[in-house]
Amino acid sequence: MEVIETQNTFVKNFIYKAKKDRALFELNSRGKRIEFLRKLNHSYLDYLDETKLTLIQKKEVDDFLYIKENLKVRETDLCLVISNYREIDNKIMTFKDAFDEIYGFGLASLLVFENAEKIYLQTEQEQGAPNKYIGKNQNYR
Repeated sequence: MEVIETQNTFVKNFIYKAKKDRALFELNSRGKRIEFLRKLNHSYLDYLDETKLTLIQKKEVDDFLYIKENLKVRETDLCLVISNYREIDNKIMTFKDAFDEIYGFGLASLLVFENAEKIYLQTEQEQGAPNKYIGKNQNYR
């Protein structure tokens, strides 16, 4: 799994067409990356294609199991972390380790799984629990 390739494929698969070039520029630029991360906090639905996202209902008892079952991922599967949490941003980690780091952090984080066909988004916590989404590219079965 390669960071730049995974980021670029994520943008191709999940970002609205009109926003793709800007998202690529921000994600791949050290100085502008923070701009993309801020958008994950406040305007993620302006960038992420909602037709590929499923909101995880807040009543779900165990988000980790829900994600594993619905995205068909294993704890040891690798994912790219795109996060406001600098210590793990832009790192490749196992799903379990990445989830443990971001869950309940309070700021937005995105896990992009191998081939960028599946994602998990945890949004910024403002009031109550943050919104959480799983995403599947339409080519994914």
